[in-house]
Amino acid sequence: MKQNIPFLFFLLFTLTTPIRVHGLGVGPPSLELQVPVDGSNSTVVYFTSDGLSGELIVGCENLPFKVEPEAVSMSPDDVNKPLEITIYGNSTLGSGTYNGKLTFIGMTGGAVAMGVKLKINVEQYDPNPRMSLLGLNQGQLVLGVGVVSVASIIFIYLKKNPRDSE
Repeated sequence: MKQNIPFLFFLLFTLTTPIRVHGLGVGPPSLELQVPVDGSNSTVVYFTSDGLSGELIVGCENLPFKVEPEAVSMSPDDVNKPLEITIYGNSTLGSGTYNGKLTFIGMTGGAVAMGVKLKINVEQYDPNPRMSLLGLNQGQLVLGVGVVSVASIIFIYLKKNPRDSE
């Protein structure tokens, strides 16, 4: 029985000592955002850096947009701390919906401690659509050219053959 006493103390100590697991949480689990082509839009996410201190690096995965802030400081007691994320439109792209992920990487002491990814759908739109000749269908273009041509012919005819006023 004397051989089992150290083991029993170890077992008792292990069972009564709370286990502390550090973690990083970011929510909500997914986002949807509309962003103008030449502007930006913001949303708020909440993060918990349970037991972690250092820097939270924010980035994109499979998204062609700039995101700010790129990094924020985190402390071990951050619980549901709000973080405003701004996404900037990309004028080199057209209107459409782009699916990807926002990435949040917890850095402590220069090393990656943990990471979280959130799904995001970004709908980019043009707030001021411009009408161009190429935007017209073929029928509209032919009709427009025809009306301008007929009006020009009538104008030229009337200019060369003015009516005599009596």
